[in-house]
Amino acid sequence: MAQGVKYVENDVDREMVRKLARIGTPHEQIGMVLEINVDTLKKYYKRILDTEKIVAIANLGDNCYQKALAGDQKREQFYLNTQGGWAAHQEIVQRNSLKFISDGSMSDDEFEAMYDTDTDESQEEAE
Repeated sequence: MAQGVKYVENDVDREMVRKLARIGTPHEQIGMVLEINVDTLKKYYKRILDTEKIVAIANLGDNCYQKALAGDQKREQFYLNTQGGWAAHQEIVQRNSLKFISDGSMSDDEFEAMYDTDTDESQEEAE
């Protein structure tokens, strides 16, 4: 919009601000699309800029929640992991990969005895 020309708020621009704010478009870029400066954008559309992304995220969260309640296991797991504090833990055990570089203070046999990972397995196999 040309400098010195008063901006007039309208429904078409309001809907455009909603769409762009909903997806997180920076205010400067929304102003460029409407051909107004950021101060004018904030003057007329502050509430939309402040709340539209919050509402969009809440709507998506509700959609995910409803699908989880309907039995979608992936969404159940996602919801519980992100909102319920649950987490899937995976334990990776690597055996027989330890290499020892001696500084001379301990023999190889003493070191291996400290970190012997086969002891439990060999005892289980013997039983």
